[in-house]
Amino acid sequence: MGFVPDTGRDALTDRSNPDIDKPRNIWSTGPEPPSPEETMQTDIRDAAHKLIDHLPTQATWDDLIYEMVVRREIEAGLADSDEGRTRPVEEIMRSFGIAE
Repeated sequence: MGFVPDTGRDALTDRSNPDIDKPRNIWSTGPEPPSPEETMQTDIRDAAHKLIDHLPTQATWDDLIYEMVVRREIEAGLADSDEGRTRPVEEIMRSFGIAE
């Protein structure tokens, strides 16, 4: 992916590319990404560099953005948990009318 040789258009802006919106597990062939705990304890620039360094060479901008958003959401969830801003699963299930 990346550059579309026959048209000279970038795959990120070429909406005729059927694979552009398909989710991909980009970690399946590369090394493990940095852990949320590791990225929370470091400077954001260092964490971003580590995240980029762990992307495979064929990664796209969409892959990078996806991984950054996932990392941000994991960190936010861990912070909520540390601060006690969580609710038990049973309570959530009851609020949706789901039997346990």
